[in-house]
Amino acid sequence: MVPARRWARPRPQTWWVAVAAAAVIAVGALGWTVGNRSGSHPAATVSSRVVTARLAADHRPAGEVVIQTRPEPWISMAVSLQGGSQHVECQLLTTAGGIIPVGWLTVSDGQGYWAAPIPSPGRVSLAAAQVADDRGRVLAQAPLSGLVLGTSST
Repeated sequence: MVPARRWARPRPQTWWVAVAAAAVIAVGALGWTVGNRSGSHPAATVSSRVVTARLAADHRPAGEVVIQTRPEPWISMAVSLQGGSQHVECQLLTTAGGIIPVGWLTVSDGQGYWAAPIPSPGRVSLAAAQVADDRGRVLAQAPLSGLVLGTSST
């Protein structure tokens, strides 16, 4: 006789991370869809603790970035690039000129969606979010107008 198998319940922290990631992706995809259907709008929009900014490549729309600025910030990107499939790096550019690598995204047939927590660099002022290829060439960028992360006031 085979002993009964007990179902393992997911840890609460795992469940919360999955829900938060799904919410960030949903907000990013919705914002990107609405932004692509509407007329012109500001490069970055701040609403409560969520910042959205349009990615551009050679002055053409290339997707959208959504940053949740809570004490443990998250970032999501919806990318629409010219070309085929590639592996690209999501980066944050600081106003001091530094680059904070956030993670890698797979773009298939020019499209990709991604979300992740932002590694804690301490208090930092951001100039832009960007997507770069594996050689470091910036493919698209979204201005963030000095958004400050790492403080309780963000």
